[in-house]
Amino acid sequence: MDRIPQPASSPDRPLSREHALTLLNTALRTGELRYARRLCTSWLAVYPGDLLVSYLYAQAFYQDKTASIQQQALPILEECTRLDPEFLEAQQLLAEIQQLAGPTKGLVAKACANALSHAHSVKTGMNGHVSSWAKSIYEARSALNIVKSGDYQAIEKAEYFIHKALVENPDTPLAAVVHLRVIESESSMPKAAVRDLAQIYHERWPDCLQFLLTLANELMESGESDQAVSMLHQAVSKDIAGQVPQRMWGEHHQYSSLWPVIIEAQNTNPNSPQNLPIPAAVASSLGWNQLGAASSGDNVTNPLAESASSIEPGYDAVEVPQAKPVYSPHAVDVEVEAAPVSESTRLAQTELEKMAAELSVPHIAHEDGRFPIYVVF
Repeated sequence: MDRIPQPASSPDRPLSREHALTLLNTALRTGELRYARRLCTSWLAVYPGDLLVSYLYAQAFYQDKTASIQQQALPILEECTRLDPEFLEAQQLLAEIQQLAGPTKGLVAKACANALSHAHSVKTGMNGHVSSWAKSIYEARSALNIVKSGDYQAIEKAEYFIHKALVENPDTPLAAVVHLRVIESESSMPKAAVRDLAQIYHERWPDCLQFLLTLANELMESGESDQAVSMLHQAVSKDIAGQVPQRMWGEHHQYSSLWPVIIEAQNTNPNSPQNLPIPAAVASSLGWNQLGAASSGDNVTNPLAESASSIEPGYDAVEVPQAKPVYSPHAVDVEVEAAPVSESTRLAQTELEKMAAELSVPHIAHEDGRFPIYVVF
């Protein structure tokens, strides 16, 4: 694994999203769930619309062995999938957590995950009825991918399967998202019809970013730029990294300038992400505390020094090494012969001891003004 750069030595430096995600993924991998949750909380206080961090936040709850803590991931994932029903990983994890309450729970989320990944149907209800809308959505999405590649004949197949899915009226906006995409792909479809359908779906599912973005784009093309820009700014606040518009329109879409290029958290208060003490397991996994591996002459800087004073009890945080005497590994024990003391020196020492006794500070006669020091390599 490639090492990422060490944290900045100055706590005033901002923490980039890239480094925050690396810390989060490492914390989840090493089992430092409490730190992962604290880091997510701190980051989401700055960027509440970071969908990927929200998903990792849910992971940090779900990986806990306590059932009550696992359930705290539920509202986070429900929010993620309301905003982005095509968020496959969130749908999969939501299904797993819901099914902890029973085999008949979480079936809609599981069907959504199947619709996004493969064509397997999902049994729903106590009677074992097989819901086919997941398979129909998968087939419609697959046909749309063929249309994008240039084979416009596949649009009829996409229409057939998405209408079949809509007939079942699933309790999710996913079918409507695919339906709107099919309508957009039809070259003969009037722009007004696309806008009206986007408006209808947006009113039914106001949190869904796909409808918000499609409606904003249609309004922009029809000349209603003020309302369109306002809606686009809403989308930015709900999806700061732009994962939904990039999936819809590509990485360099026409509205990409509205999304921030650099996403980083400034150190504005004690709860800022970079002020959280990093657990030893995380730092070690990233190669940040390999002090013993430094060769002679290397300048070793502890990247965690600034947060050592705030180490929270409850997990093993990296300790800042204390100053200790340094001994050469090549040193040998030798007996040092005391230098002979002259008669005049002995008489002076005797006189000094008498004066020290009279002043009631007898120890001062043996002090030479030198103090021990520590050298740290």
